[in-house]
Amino acid sequence: MPPDLKDYQSLCESFRASEVDVLQGRQVRDLMSDLRRGKEDWDLDGGRRIAGCKTIARDTAFQLIYAFVQGYNGDGNAAYNATVFVVSHFRIFGHRIRKMVRVAFEYKFTPSVR
Repeated sequence: MPPDLKDYQSLCESFRASEVDVLQGRQVRDLMSDLRRGKEDWDLDGGRRIAGCKTIARDTAFQLIYAFVQGYNGDGNAAYNATVFVVSHFRIFGHRIRKMVRVAFEYKFTPSVR
């Protein structure tokens, strides 16, 4: 999909009109655990890396965009933390996903200078 928020808004609106439960009753705080599943881990016993599940993390990034576009009214700090997580993990999320999560966050919330 092209990196344009209007396209995502129309996609999210069509999901809502067809009554697809994209968020599955979850809040942004709940989405963070799936975002973290994309990170690699280190096996202390075997001394090797354990690959993260990037597809689940990328699907969850879309759920995050959906939550912002559909008017998420929950915890602003959790939304900020989820956005920073996606934007800062370039090995998990591509450029377009990171850009759209940031644009959707700025659409919903007004970031302060602090």
